[in-house]
Parts: sequence; structure tokens; C-alpha cells
Amino acid sequence: MVVFLLGVIIFILRNSSVLPYNNFTIYAMPFGSAIETVLLSFTLANKITILKKEKEESQAKELLASQENEKILAEQNAILEYKVNERTSELNIKALKAQMNPHFLSNCMAAIQNLIYKNNIEKAGYYLAKFSLFMRQILNYSDKTFITLAEEIDMIKLEMELEELRFNSDVDFTISVSDNIVITKCLIPALITQPFIENAIWHGLLPLAGIREPRLKVDIRRIENEIRIEIVDNGIGRKKESIKLNKNSKGTTLIEDRLKSLNILYPQAKLSLELIDLKNNLEQPMGTKVLITYREIFE
Repeated sequence: MVVFLLGVIIFILRNSSVLPYNNFTIYAMPFGSAIETVLLSFTLANKITILKKEKEESQAKELLASQENEKILAEQNAILEYKVNERTSELNIKALKAQMNPHFLSNCMAAIQNLIYKNNIEKAGYYLAKFSLFMRQILNYSDKTFITLAEEIDMIKLEMELEELRFNSDVDFTISVSDNIVITKCLIPALITQPFIENAIWHGLLPLAGIREPRLKVDIRRIENEIRIEIVDNGIGRKKESIKLNKNSKGTTLIEDRLKSLNILYPQAKLSLELIDLKNNLEQPMGTKVLITYREIFE
């Protein structure tokens, strides 16, 4: 603006004969206008650049704030979803355990009733004492998701005593634990083996009816950081028994549902279940193997 005003003043003084006519006074005003125009252009361009930068910074801040809000919202939704899944899984586990325990207990009560009907009072009394101890342990573990392997093994042994009491012939039962497992520290889903032992006896070994000596083996091993539990019987096999009964084991289904719920609550455990049909060289059924695996869990 100053350059333009200076050119105007020179133009007026020249026309008033105060300044002489020469190249400077003739072109002072046009040069001043040109220079002022260039300076004004630079000023406007700089202003536009500043405004554009401020706008971009503002948009960037708004975008960042939006992304942060979305992130916070996503995290809150994830936490809420996890809590809902966690609570649902906890309720599922309690419901499944509530269904599983009566499933076994009803069989025990039927066996006691059968002994009483046969007037075998002494055996019925002994059976009832063992059954009472078993029930107390079930009540102790009913609110626990996990118990120690030592506690699970004690329950397996007690259950086998109960099963053998109502079994007409002896079962060759063995249980082995590898030396690299600290059974008082390592955890296992409470009563996870019970339905499979019951199935092995009642649907695998009992129908043998003298075909061969009934055997049941529980083998617990630790391979690296994985616990492997094998429950192996030499019974008639699953397929033959399922045809005979025309139904699936409710206890097994409950355990499968329970493992799914546990894997939601404890994904690091990686609990898995596999049922394997054992056969001889002639493809004849020779029993069933149940394989339960999970990553080692400590108290």
C-alpha cells in the first residue's frame, strides 16, 4: 500500500510541475501499482496458505478425536461383550454341573434301591456310606470351576469304588500319573472325568457280559506345558452301544458344552476333548479312548 501511495504522490507532483517529467516520474505510478499488486498477491497467497493449514490441522484434530472416540467405544463394547460372555459362561457352567451331578447321582440311588430290594442290607449300607462321602465331595466342589488334580484323582478312586460295588464282576482299574506333574498344584476342571468313567463302565464294560475281562485305565501325563488325560476302556465300543441304546450320552454332551463355556472364560487353557474308537486288526470294536487336553493351569 505504501509503494502505491508513493507512486500516486509522485504522479500528482509531476502533473503539478513540482517534479520534472522523466522516466522515473512517468513510470513511478504504474511501477508502484505493479509492485503493490505483486506484494498483495503474495500476502493473499500466504494468508490462504495459513488458513488452509489451520483448516487441515483442525480437520486432523477432529479426525483424531473421532478415531479416539471410536477406539474408546470399541474398547467399551469389547469389555461389555467379554463381561456378558463371561457371565453367560459362568451361568452355563453352573447349569451344566447342576444337570451332570443328578445324572450320576440318580444311577447311584437306583443301585442302592436295587440292593435293598435284594435284601443285601450290609452291602447297601456300605454303598450308602461311600455314596454319602461322594455327595459331600460333590457339594464341596459344586461352586468351584477348577480343583487340583489330587482332588480329581481322589474323586476318580471314590467313584470307581462306587461303580465296582454295583458291578457284578471286578473291573481291572488302574490310574497312573507322570512324575513331572505336581498334582497338589496343577488344576483341572472340576469333575471333568466323572461322566466318561461312568460311560466306560455302564455303556462299555458292563455289556461285555464275559466276552473278555473288563479293564479301565486312567492315564494323566504332562507333555511340555500340556496336560493329557486318557480314559481307556476295553468295552464293546461306542457305535455298538449307541445302536443298542439308540441315544447319545447326556453326560458327554454336558461335558462338551461345559468345555466350550470354559474356553470362553479361559481361552489360554485351550481345553479340548476327543473320543477315539479302538479297533483290532479285523476292525472289530475293542473299546473307547477319551482324550482330554488343556494347557497347564496352576493355583
